[in-house]
Amino acid sequence: MKLKITPLIIVTAALVAFGIYCIFSGSNLGPPEGFIFIFLGAVVLLPHFLFRVIFKANIWQQIIAELVLLSVVYFFIYKFNGEIILHPEKNYKGYIYVVYGVNKAPELRTRNIFEHNIDVNVNTSGILFTSGKRPGGWFNRLAVADSSNGKATFLVPGYGVIFANDTLRCGGKKYLVDVFLMGKQMPQWRFMTDTLNRGAKMKQACELLRK
Repeated sequence: MKLKITPLIIVTAALVAFGIYCIFSGSNLGPPEGFIFIFLGAVVLLPHFLFRVIFKANIWQQIIAELVLLSVVYFFIYKFNGEIILHPEKNYKGYIYVVYGVNKAPELRTRNIFEHNIDVNVNTSGILFTSGKRPGGWFNRLAVADSSNGKATFLVPGYGVIFANDTLRCGGKKYLVDVFLMGKQMPQWRFMTDTLNRGAKMKQACELLRK
């Protein structure tokens, strides 16, 4: 069968080319990621040949089907590759605690189906409860909108904001907690040794849970 240029062929070529670039260019991604992109390019060929069998000689129907498939995949990636953006009050300094698995708390959701970022206002306590699970991996990463300089700057864990995981024990239950610390700290500061402030915030969170 003669190879015809279709959207999936273009995507395959782009993925393979980028994979080869990662392998030989010495970029930060490196050879392992390069081979992954090449593998993804090979996977993309599978629906291409399937559509060729289904639509036979009708190339335009195949192109439309491939475009629909790519649109669905793009929407899935767009929808679930968002960020949970915490919006503390302006000039907020101190700990922000996100406590997961609290049954009576709302789940963090987007406002409509077309948005992929979840914007959440954090009150003066700096403590946020949610019934949802801790986000992990590629989807729904946590970030903070820091507006202390008059405009929002999005900070992600490890890049501009101190971040740690913790566990809240309250009322005989354990809750997973993500912790952000806003504001500059002393050079010798360490999260694990800041027991006084951490303990006070944990106590406050437990008191709010019991209400």
